[in-house]
Amino acid sequence: MYIIHNNNLIARADANISLEDRGFRFGDGVFETIAVINAVPVNLRLHLKRLFWGVKAMKIASKIEAENLRNQCFALIKKNDVSTGILRIFITRGCGSMGYLPSPHIVANVVITANSTNRVKITNITAMGRIFGTKICKGESGFAGGNSNITADVRLAVSSYVKPSPKSYPTAFKIMGNLNSVLSRIEAKEKGVNDVLLLNEQGFISETSSANIFIYDGDMLYTPHIKTGATLGTMRASVIQYYRNNLAVRVKKGNFTLDILQRAKRVFTSNSVMGFQEVCLIKHNEQTIFKLG
Repeated sequence: MYIIHNNNLIARADANISLEDRGFRFGDGVFETIAVINAVPVNLRLHLKRLFWGVKAMKIASKIEAENLRNQCFALIKKNDVSTGILRIFITRGCGSMGYLPSPHIVANVVITANSTNRVKITNITAMGRIFGTKICKGESGFAGGNSNITADVRLAVSSYVKPSPKSYPTAFKIMGNLNSVLSRIEAKEKGVNDVLLLNEQGFISETSSANIFIYDGDMLYTPHIKTGATLGTMRASVIQYYRNNLAVRVKKGNFTLDILQRAKRVFTSNSVMGFQEVCLIKHNEQTIFKLG
């Protein structure tokens, strides 16, 4: 197995990270996790766009070129013979600190990994048509790269943790050192559910620890605005674009409290590795606030 570190292909066993790297020391960097199906990274264009937006938002000085990064991703997938798996891109601010302040002229570190795994379950997007019943009006043949059908088996509980505000740090992007997601995921395991639903300080639904959320009431498809602290998800973007183009379903981004679940007919989550998953149950303070069917 190989990785690419700052444009250099090296054996994974020989890879190392400096103790001075700010990604290691402070979680100072951004990353992307990308599904690979049939040796093709799904939504790579959207992932790279978000990655570079994140680099800019984090004020990381970088001369990385998107086309070069794209070519390296495909080269590594081929080198590691990954047909179905996960591609990851990490960009840290680099080595050198004066406390929290980066050293002058610091150079970003870039690491790319690609591994085979059977965890990837990207849903064929047309399989979600049953959520909207007869509202399908003109769809394409399916979601490019889909290798699975949607199943309604996700159980959620409302988290005791609060989603940080975008005013705290750039929550719309995949930022290293995201302890909010780490602790929330641990909480989900402790509660015996698949994931937890995070609200922000104002009580608006944001997302789960690792996925965006969508709520359908029979007429409108709702998803929290990124101003709630939600991630600018690549699958979220795909869903919104697909439904606007191919289904007679209106999509609304906004601020929604838990009350919206009282009229929900369907709830599902989306992320880049597990694709789309339908939620069958949501609990809050041991009370069921949504149940499929």
